[in-house]
Amino acid sequence: MTIRWNCSVSPCTDRPVLGQARTDETGRFSLSVQIPSTATVGTYDIGGLQNSGGVFAIARFSVQPALAVSPRAARSGFGVNVTGTGYAPNQRVSIIWNCATRGCTSTTVLGFGQSNGNGDFTVAVTVPTSFALEPMPLLDGVGILHPPSPAPGSSSCPA
Repeated sequence: MTIRWNCSVSPCTDRPVLGQARTDETGRFSLSVQIPSTATVGTYDIGGLQNSGGVFAIARFSVQPALAVSPRAARSGFGVNVTGTGYAPNQRVSIIWNCATRGCTSTTVLGFGQSNGNGDFTVAVTVPTSFALEPMPLLDGVGILHPPSPAPGSSSCPA
């Protein structure tokens, strides 16, 4: 079985090979692959062509941008570095506080990153001073900058 990147129609021999796999007696296989570092944000087909018999199938894979913050916690008014990967090349990226979705209503822009030709950037930003909770986590499991939820019975941070 030959597994190829961005391959939606067999045989797509011009597409990068992600790996080779052997099927078991039931025709199943498992294979870990590395997504090409040149892949930008979007949805791609990963195609698998059986080397004998010509059986072909695809699976959809979504490349998403990611953010990392260092340090992962900081006090209000302190600086942190935000590193982004997987963005469109040579684009301005807004770093927005407390913004978990594309259409969020947060108006607190911490700064802007400029992605390079690979879609990566690093930018220094400052944790807003309007939030009193300290130390303040900056990164949730999906790479979104946000203040923590207030503890039960406590007041929330100002908007």
